[in-house]
Amino acid sequence: MRVIAGLTPVTALVGCVAPHLEIATNPDASFEVRYCAGLTSVELVDAAASEHCDGVAEFLSEEAEADTPFTYRTYRCARS
Repeated sequence: MRVIAGLTPVTALVGCVAPHLEIATNPDASFEVRYCAGLTSVELVDAAASEHCDGVAEFLSEEAEADTPFTYRTYRCARS
């Protein structure tokens, strides 16, 4: 189970009501961007990931939650 900072129980129950991105870091130096696929474009998510890195974010994987409208994209900040 993923734990995302800032996710309230109400948000989890309601689902996607507006474009919204949440970023959670992982112990292995990667990070995930959680978003509502129907409301947020992949391009916007990629841009937010690069902004998080202050440079280029390397895309690693994508996973959709089966029982919610949320999708996760996993990234790692590219080394220069």
